[in-house]
Amino acid sequence: MGFIKQDLRVQPLSAKVKTSGVTAGDDGFYYRKGETVMITADGTVGLKTNSGESIGILQTGLSTTSRPGGLDARDRVNVNTPYNFLMEVTAEGELTAGQNVTDGTVVAGSFKVAGEGDKIKGVVFVGAADTKTAQILM
Repeated sequence: MGFIKQDLRVQPLSAKVKTSGVTAGDDGFYYRKGETVMITADGTVGLKTNSGESIGILQTGLSTTSRPGGLDARDRVNVNTPYNFLMEVTAEGELTAGQNVTDGTVVAGSFKVAGEGDKIKGVVFVGAADTKTAQILM
């Protein structure tokens, strides 16, 4: 069974940022408020690419002013998303960050990778192995 970890209608999603290969732009920003982001790894977002699926826009940014030594694993941003909740759920099969999910069929309240024709119920924010706890945006 799942439960609500965070109500995204009340506060934005807090996420780690992709640090590998990220450099500041000419304006000094690594991540600028208002930019579109996608899930790049467990609990992590990066700037949306042509092949990525957007999960929201940055409410906060990171710049060389606030991070003169560069980005590290502790850096976080707030993301406004169209999703209402961050849920902790049981994985049915392996779930990987960024995958679309649908209702599971083996255990009530579980979620599995959405296949072609399945109704998408959310996207994986933190993946998990089969029967373990994953976090999904719904």
